[in-house]
Amino acid sequence: MKNKSKLAIDVKDLVKRYHGEPENAVDGIDLQVKRGEIYGFLGPNGAGKSTTISVLVTSLFPTSGQAIVNGFNVNDDPDKVRSTIGVVYQKVSLDEKLTVEENLRSHAVLYGQADYAPLYSLMSDKYKRRLDEVLELVGLPQTKHQVVKKLSGGMRRRVDIAKALFHIPQILFLDEPTTGLDPQSRRAIWDYLIDLQKEKNFTMFLTTQYLEEAEVCDRLSIIDHGEILVTDTPDKLKKQIGQELLYLQPTKPSQLKKELEKMKIEYQVGRNQMFIIETAKLPAQKIIAQLKSDIQEINIRQPSLDDVFIHLTGRKMD
Repeated sequence: MKNKSKLAIDVKDLVKRYHGEPENAVDGIDLQVKRGEIYGFLGPNGAGKSTTISVLVTSLFPTSGQAIVNGFNVNDDPDKVRSTIGVVYQKVSLDEKLTVEENLRSHAVLYGQADYAPLYSLMSDKYKRRLDEVLELVGLPQTKHQVVKKLSGGMRRRVDIAKALFHIPQILFLDEPTTGLDPQSRRAIWDYLIDLQKEKNFTMFLTTQYLEEAEVCDRLSIIDHGEILVTDTPDKLKKQIGQELLYLQPTKPSQLKKELEKMKIEYQVGRNQMFIIETAKLPAQKIIAQLKSDIQEINIRQPSLDDVFIHLTGRKMD
C-alpha cells in the first residue's frame, strides 16, 4: 500500500491533554516528515515525545488538531495507519516465555501476513522466507527457535525491531528504543538500524534523550513541555549558537555573575556552577582577558545538542 504524497507524516496544531490534567501533554505542535527521512524528537522525560508518538501510531486519540500518517487520518482510519507502520517502544514487546519464531508468528498473523498454524512446521513457505529475511536483517538468524528470556537485552531489542519490520512498514516509529541498554549495545542497535534504513529507504521517526542518537537524524526537533522549540539538521542547530562556547568554572560564582552582568555578557549556568558563554559576539580570548574573577577551569569547545537545549530552555536536558 504505497502513498504518493511526499510527506510520510503531516501534523497540524496537534493537542493532547490527559483527563484531569491542568496542562496539555502535547501543546499545538506542527510537523512534517518527508518520505525516506530520519526524523527525531530530542527532549527530556515529560517533554511530550512519547505522547506524540502514541497519537501518531493510534494508541491515543488527539484532543484536537490533525495528524495524517501515510495519507491516513489517525482519527478516521486508525486501522489503515497501523497497517503501514512499525513501532518499537521503550519496553520490549515480546512474550519472554515464547520463542523468537513464536513471537514473530503471532505478529505475522495479527497483521495478515500469514494464516495461523499451531506449529512452525505447518506455516507457509512465504512466512518462513519472510521470517528468515527479518532475522537476517537484524543479524540474528540463529535465534529463530530460542526462548526470548534466554536472550540478552540487546538481542531482545533486535528481535523487537525484527517484529516491527515483519510486515514491511513504510514508517518505523522508535520511542526511545535503547532505554536501559549499555552504551555498547546502544551503538550496535543503531548500527543495524541505520544500515537497514539506508538499504530499505523507509521513513524513521525516533524519540530520544541520548544526544549521540539524535545526531543520526536528517532533521531534529527539540521538544519541551509539549512544544516544539526548533527544527533543523543537527549541524545547523548547533551552528545557531555560534562556532565556539566558552566554559568557565569560577571559585566564586556570585563574583563572576556580577562581573559578566556588568560587562553585559549573556551566559547560562550548567552543572556544578559551570558558566557557559556563547562567543558569537565577543571572542573567548577577549572575554577571558577582561575577567578579574578567579577561574579554576577554562574550556573552549564546539557546541553540542545539549548546548542547544540549554540555549533554548536555560537548563540542561536531565
